[in-house]
Amino acid sequence: MPATTPDAIYYADGNTPLSIEAISAATATSVQLALKNRQKQSFRWAVAGEKEATEGLIGDIGYNVPDNTEYIYDGSAWKIWNKAKTEYSPVVSNFLLSTGATTISAFYSVASGVCSVDVLAILGTGTTAGIGDVTVQIPLGYLVDYTADQSTSRMILNGSVQLRNAAGTVMYGGVVRMSNTDVTTTVNILCNSATAGRVIPITPTLPFAWLTLDQLQASFTYRVA
Repeated sequence: MPATTPDAIYYADGNTPLSIEAISAATATSVQLALKNRQKQSFRWAVAGEKEATEGLIGDIGYNVPDNTEYIYDGSAWKIWNKAKTEYSPVVSNFLLSTGATTISAFYSVASGVCSVDVLAILGTGTTAGIGDVTVQIPLGYLVDYTADQSTSRMILNGSVQLRNAAGTVMYGGVVRMSNTDVTTTVNILCNSATAGRVIPITPTLPFAWLTLDQLQASFTYRVA
């Protein structure tokens, strides 16, 4: 008898020379077995490419050895579900003094489909000509495409920002917001301004006059599955 994929449920076609009783029994048995298997369906992929070639059902879990990551199937694709703390090298734009490179340290992890990101950027040397509307590259894309909402509003992500001078004597907070220009790969870092009385983009003199070794630290989360 022919069978469905991937659960191997038997069904009759024009070439099935069995009685209706036999067909019903075979179908019922295969359905029962499929239900039992679906209750604890999981995968383990040891070789690159195996994950992409596997068709699951919604909620199936699989562990991919090549990148040490656990994935969940959402009905159309495998999305990252759990991943241990991993270092990455984001592009941090518009946070740069004129003659010295900005030192960047960044990590992310994923737990139950929520990505947690920690970024620390320390200024080099020079003048503040390169400081403006700061953006940070995110390690993984958002779960939902928010581009349709950009003309009216931007989602503020769950997170915190600390902006401080090298001595640690001046500190301001801020927020992480979806990017003005690229909502799929970056976020904006905004600062609290006592002068403006609201959250605004970072400037060469806001929330304070930036100098060598001053720091920007951002921690935020967003959903990827």
